[in-house]
Amino acid sequence: MFRLVVVIFVFCSFSSYSQNNWFELGNFNGGIKAIYTDRLGNLYAAGYFTNDSGYYFVAKWDGIKWFELGGINSLAANSLILSITGDNLGNIYAAGNFTNSSRKNYVAQWNGKNWLELGGTNSMSADWNIKSICSDSIGNLFAVGGFSNGNGKPYVAKWNKASNKWVVLKKNSGIDFNANNTINTIITDNTGSVFASGSFNDSGGNYSISKWNNLGTWDLNGVSGWTANAPINQICKDKSGNTYVCGRFTNGLDSVNGKFYVAIWNGKNWNELGGINALAANASINSIYYDEHSHSLIAAGDFTKKTDSTTYNYVAKWDGAKWSQLGDSVRLNGVVETICGDSVGNIYVSGWIKNSSGKYYVGIYRSNIVLPVKLSSFIAVENERNQIFGSFQATNEFNVLSYTIERSYDSNHFEPISTFSVKNEGEMSKYLFVDNSFDNSTNVIYYRVASLHSNYIIHYTSLVKVVRNKIESCQIVPNCITNNNLRLRIFSNTNKYASVAIFNENGKLIFNKRLTVSSGINFINIVLPNISVGSYFLTLDGTNKISRFNILK
Repeated sequence: MFRLVVVIFVFCSFSSYSQNNWFELGNFNGGIKAIYTDRLGNLYAAGYFTNDSGYYFVAKWDGIKWFELGGINSLAANSLILSITGDNLGNIYAAGNFTNSSRKNYVAQWNGKNWLELGGTNSMSADWNIKSICSDSIGNLFAVGGFSNGNGKPYVAKWNKASNKWVVLKKNSGIDFNANNTINTIITDNTGSVFASGSFNDSGGNYSISKWNNLGTWDLNGVSGWTANAPINQICKDKSGNTYVCGRFTNGLDSVNGKFYVAIWNGKNWNELGGINALAANASINSIYYDEHSHSLIAAGDFTKKTDSTTYNYVAKWDGAKWSQLGDSVRLNGVVETICGDSVGNIYVSGWIKNSSGKYYVGIYRSNIVLPVKLSSFIAVENERNQIFGSFQATNEFNVLSYTIERSYDSNHFEPISTFSVKNEGEMSKYLFVDNSFDNSTNVIYYRVASLHSNYIIHYTSLVKVVRNKIESCQIVPNCITNNNLRLRIFSNTNKYASVAIFNENGKLIFNKRLTVSSGINFINIVLPNISVGSYFLTLDGTNKISRFNILK
């Protein structure tokens, strides 16, 4: 079999949303309800968007583009994905409105190779949506939502890692949570306590946070007595132990007479965060996130600002003294559903915000602008000496520390094979690599370049796929007909015959000849009849397969 394999990709960095440290990631065909960053800084997204087959999926950002987590083993959910989380072992979990073949809602687990129904025969089998999931430090998972127990009451479900099954998180006496409405949010802390809240309330119509401690006791009357006048959307905590709450509640009797605010519990008292400098939002606060790097609380949701007759959504930041707009010139054109951050201080927001093309995206705020390197012309090819040669070019290298070539045999699991220091040669730098250590029994190899930036964010290129040519190869050198002469460079591992045929662009045969090929490298010159200028293609039949090449005159 004669075959030349050269793969070329041209790619570039993500586009900027504004010049004020905001960038947009992606072009989704639906709103983004859930985003999550794992302990390695990888970013995941899910929600109302679907793939080309109409299935909902979890997307992962590789530093250059979004891809469907799992590839051909994608989650392929049949309805919305409302929540994503992970654990310390690197597993990713997703839940929402989607169901299994028995029409039961479940928590899906990505274990690095496949999506599984967490629990299998011990599946959660919820009777309605799962709105929020979280994990604790020892691998237990907690889930809440609109699903209910046998009495029709929403409850908190726990995946007990030790017993490998789902259980109802109860008091020691065996009493269920028994909420009277949907549980919207759940978190855990480093003491093993669990906090849940949502649209459920008490007999007086008050909404509160319920706390379950590691001794097995539910406090259903609100943490230290705090209650709200409307449903609660989210809870978060900082490392100092402060608890923050946001939602549809206000500091007045109703949304007309009061303003929406973030509440804080400092271990002694509940207060409106900011006091006289409170956020005073004009609509619901959907999500909050505490950024340990800047020691700031980030908030966003339905609330808006109005300037110059323009009303727009924005992201708010509490810096310990006052609330301000995060990214002063950034005006979002839609509601924010979720906020998260990563280990180096980047802030991500998602929801119903669109780019100039009308597509939904995840917004990223960088406290220090580090423009990603621009890479181009990534090439990989196998030669006759059983080596993979590759190259790529780079510009804008000022904030790059190094490049690493990574190899994969399945396009999902990668290993580093070589690392380069940055040349920073000016307008463009060129890099070459050779791979001699790949598994010689495999037929397909994938490569990518990982660029490590000065803020320790890693960006990945698109994949280059090399279909190996272990036995024979052929090149046309150069790829054109000159003075009716065509020169072939053929490598063969044995002496054999091969048939060459040349056709014009209409498929008419204009030349056919049998060649004698020796073991090793052969240079063969073919003299063609007088042919007109145009496009032609050549087929070379060496064994039981035919390789085809386009040539020009």
